[in-house]
Amino acid sequence: MGMIQTTLKTCTTCGETKPLDEFYAHPQMRERRLNSCKECRKAYSRAWHKAGGGKKSRYGITPEQYAELLAEQGNACAICTTEFLIDHGDRGPHIDHDHRSGQVRGLLCKGCNARLGWLERRQERILNYLGFLSTTY
Repeated sequence: MGMIQTTLKTCTTCGETKPLDEFYAHPQMRERRLNSCKECRKAYSRAWHKAGGGKKSRYGITPEQYAELLAEQGNACAICTTEFLIDHGDRGPHIDHDHRSGQVRGLLCKGCNARLGWLERRQERILNYLGFLSTTY
């Protein structure tokens, strides 16, 4: 006899029993689904982002300080000056910070944030390249 596969699950947040496709997949969870339904997860995510999205705990700044920094930069990346979209999503501001001190340096677009991280990890080699160029030209 085979196992009977459950097609319903009860959300631990709202308490409603719903079909499994109403829960996001997660390979490490029982039944391979999260315990909160998609609707509850979305509501939690909206509230979390509206409250500052963890900026205070991760970077030590309040939502007001974040908004102030965004305004100071003209709603644009501190490096390439590309304007951030209103509905930020993946193209919105990334909080750049010094990984040693934790100090926030500015808001960057996704591309500049990734490139800056790459450059920081190779800082010594890049300085060697620049030193070489300055002695040969």
